[in-house]
Amino acid sequence: MAFVEDRHRYLQRLESWALGVTGYDLGLVARPRSYAAPRFNGMLGNAGGVRLRRVMLSLWLVLFLFDLAAVSGCGSGSQTPPDFGNTSIELPPHVGYALAYIHRSIAILDLDRCEVLGIHRVCADDEYVEDFTIGPSGALFVSVSERGGSASNIVRVLEPGTGRVTAEIVVSRGPRAIYSLPGGLAIVSHPYLPSGSTEYACDVIDMNRMSLVGTLYFRSVAVEVLCNPAGQHFIGIADVMDAYGGYTLMEFDTAARNTVGSPITLHTDFRFETALFATVSKIYAPMEPSEWPPTSRTVRPLGVLEFPSGRQLSTITMPYDVVSMVRVGHKVYVANFLGSTWKGALQVGRGIVSVVDTNTDQVVKSLEVSPGPQHMAYSESTGKLYVACVDGKISVIDTALDEVTATIVCDDSSAAGWGFSRIKVAS
Repeated sequence: MAFVEDRHRYLQRLESWALGVTGYDLGLVARPRSYAAPRFNGMLGNAGGVRLRRVMLSLWLVLFLFDLAAVSGCGSGSQTPPDFGNTSIELPPHVGYALAYIHRSIAILDLDRCEVLGIHRVCADDEYVEDFTIGPSGALFVSVSERGGSASNIVRVLEPGTGRVTAEIVVSRGPRAIYSLPGGLAIVSHPYLPSGSTEYACDVIDMNRMSLVGTLYFRSVAVEVLCNPAGQHFIGIADVMDAYGGYTLMEFDTAARNTVGSPITLHTDFRFETALFATVSKIYAPMEPSEWPPTSRTVRPLGVLEFPSGRQLSTITMPYDVVSMVRVGHKVYVANFLGSTWKGALQVGRGIVSVVDTNTDQVVKSLEVSPGPQHMAYSESTGKLYVACVDGKISVIDTALDEVTATIVCDDSSAAGWGFSRIKVAS
């Protein structure tokens, strides 16, 4: 548990500093780190919140990443893949996977029967996993972000049927988010600045060959991959280092396995770290919350931005706090985390998924789901949207009816506590 203690220590240092300088309690230690950043959004109004966000993000990079990232090179993976003692599970025709990162495990889901079939351990006690994706063969590619209290450099390949680790791919330090692309490729983001470098790495993996095929470098942190309705893919760069002048997109060509064209920076008067293509020419991006601390009246608008100019067209009012967005046809489903902490979400007792019509940019329906929705995945095979929540439950939405039709409950203590932070489905 050394890496948890190190993280706790760094967050305590950051929180103590912020309390002394600004007078605000950021609440970083009590909350899962996936939701640390929104706690200081909007505390000083839009402009003040932006300035404080810049200070906090910069300081977090200095305090937390100094020990983890002051290394050079990629190193090497394990000679012998680890054995976590997982039991074989017969996979259903339509399968999904939910990551319980606190417990270092992935739940195997039967999407048709809406039940948990079993749990696979995916990392050791001194490792930390934040994301995974599904390869063309059905194997799971798991980004091991930390090992032994330091930044790892491994993407682990696990066969979900047997639970066995079959390979480990050596990548740049500190792999975080991982996104699968057509052609068996995957993009791996890294928030750590390599020693002696002024650019952040973003790896390209060939999941068929299980190998690293290239590394891209950007002046700030690549945080996600966006796909527009035309099938174009863009790497989203959060401008936490003020290198571009705003959230920036780089188009990625899967055939060339490289970026094409010039960076597209969305110049807005608010900052954001996630976005979604609603249409080919329109992007949704979360704006600052209306008040802090949040109450039942708190809202967090979605900015409707013209692409590629970044000009703000309108806003869509959302409950606090927007954490995940998924496009299905001409609708966008927006998961809203009600409550400023994990415990707060459980006290509220519900979450909200808002259904937005992308033609009118209006909310056409609001659906109650389990508390603290954190991530969503849509299955073309079942026509359902699966919403992973902090209470260890997964709400199931029928996108044809826009109704919650089932809830997947995980009673296994090796995965249920702190809930699920990521969910992926195999189509």
